[in-house]
Amino acid sequence: MNLSCLLVFAKMSHRRGFRGMPNSFTRHNRDEQTQSSTSGRGRAYSQAQRPPGLRGKEIGLYYRNKNLERQKRNAQEVLRLSPRVEQRIKAILNNSKSFYNSSYENCKSEHGNKYHQIHDTQFKRKFLDIIYGDMQQNIAKAMNVQSKLQRDSDTDRILQNEYREKQRQDAYRAMLKFRSKLPAYEKKSEILQLVDDNQVVVISGETGCGKTTQVAQFILDDELEAGNGSVTRIVCTQPRRISAISVAERVAMERAENLGNSVGYQIRLEK
Repeated sequence: MNLSCLLVFAKMSHRRGFRGMPNSFTRHNRDEQTQSSTSGRGRAYSQAQRPPGLRGKEIGLYYRNKNLERQKRNAQEVLRLSPRVEQRIKAILNNSKSFYNSSYENCKSEHGNKYHQIHDTQFKRKFLDIIYGDMQQNIAKAMNVQSKLQRDSDTDRILQNEYREKQRQDAYRAMLKFRSKLPAYEKKSEILQLVDDNQVVVISGETGCGKTTQVAQFILDDELEAGNGSVTRIVCTQPRRISAISVAERVAMERAENLGNSVGYQIRLEK
């Protein structure tokens, strides 16, 4: 009787232990998977850093507190000054600005004394304006300078007659026939209207459509026909020397004239 009870108890204990092993093994695997997946997602915290014994909501609160601590460490500190301190700082800055202006005037006189042996010429004045000066002052000075373009009725009439005579030349008409095939020529009226209505116009197009060579001629021909030749100057900038020369030669050829008449080029620092 006792022996049979002992055997039954031993079997039940063995069965319970066998059932309990998979449960502990499964929980152990779940913890390892959680730890590996957490590290795989690049989080800053792992199972090893978490205090033991936390369950459910406690784990979420723990990580929330850790995030709050990290944000507090990374937060930038803002220094707030009292109004009186701000006024003192502004006063110091204003004093330094006046000191800079006086230093600028002294520097200006020193430069003038340094180059006193050079005769007073236009080159000297422009040179001194370049090596010292204020951007705003230079802009204001440039706005007050009278334009060098002065209308001359006789010149307007001469240029207008030359343009009308040129339109009857065979060489000019042959080049005009070629120019009319360019995409830019189809937009001639629209471009001239935009130039009249706006101070700044942006024109974009493919290479070879006539942006550089044709638009300038559109404006020039329109002003010559209107009798404004004496007050018309058109500048086309190019990034390289060879580009400036080739564009000028091309435009002169299209206008059936020699380079240096109404079309020319100028390289920087070469006069």
